[in-house]
Amino acid sequence: MQAPSPAASWSRRMLQLGPSRIALALAILLALVALAMPLWVVAASETNGDRFSRLYGWTMVTDERYENGIWDQTTYQSYGSPNFNERTLSAVMATSYALVLLFLVLLIVAIVLFSWRRTRLLPPIGLLILSLLVVALGIVALMYPVLAVPAAYGDLQPLPLSGWSGSTTFFGAALSWGGASGWWLLLVSLILGVIGVVLPYVESVRLGPSPQTWRAPP
Repeated sequence: MQAPSPAASWSRRMLQLGPSRIALALAILLALVALAMPLWVVAASETNGDRFSRLYGWTMVTDERYENGIWDQTTYQSYGSPNFNERTLSAVMATSYALVLLFLVLLIVAIVLFSWRRTRLLPPIGLLILSLLVVALGIVALMYPVLAVPAAYGDLQPLPLSGWSGSTTFFGAALSWGGASGWWLLLVSLILGVIGVVLPYVESVRLGPSPQTWRAPP
């Protein structure tokens, strides 16, 4: 009999986790990747091919310049640098980073709890509370930068930016801004995290309360 391949063994172990823990594991992975990606981007393009992009990450800002469509330079600057003068935006990014870390910790706690057999026997109200915590914190982590970043950016910059995303023209240059890859990965992570915590709750409601052991009266 031929031994199963490593890929088949790995796939079988993954399927044994169940859909809830698989969704939570993917949510954790995407949240970690999101922290390494930029959160927000502002780009300016001119008709001659010159382009400037400023990518706001969780802990630093990246500037990319293109001359006539050809890459010219890329620079990095930490929010904690004394030369970084967007202090309000720096504080907003620090808060956003902390919220995502809290969301990530809560996802890890959820997957650990669902790996214990005793947790699976929790009443529906306990699973509902856990689900609401994940949903609430995930939404706050996702929406806080949407509301706070544009306002913080407008405190210093003269560019006519309005809202989380959009486009306009400014002195002949085409401006565009919006959520970068980190924000979109966080959105998918939130969706998977919600699925991962809601499935056990729905299953507990469908199955009803656990039967109690009958004991003879004294």
